Amino acid sequence: MQTAKQNTMKINQSEFITDRFQFIFYMSFLNEKQSIGLKLCRQLEDFCARHKIPDFKLVIRFSEQDKTRWSADYIRKQLS
Repeated sequence: MQTAKQNTMKINQSEFITDRFQFIFYMSFLNEKQSIGLKLCRQLEDFCARHKIPDFKLVIRFSEQDKTRWSADYIRKQLS
């Protein structure tokens, strides 16, 4: 049995995280009433916008309104 330490790989952080790093958080809920954590994420998005911090982007989908499936292909297209 391998431990988590055996599965980790040492990497040079600068190879993956640059000054262009952006965390895009995809959230999907049935509707706004059923959402969990949405208010907090919207507040983070507002904070980043007010302080001109481009590192966080929030993408929200309410499945009652938008029937688009978020498959792996959908996400790949959004990131390219």
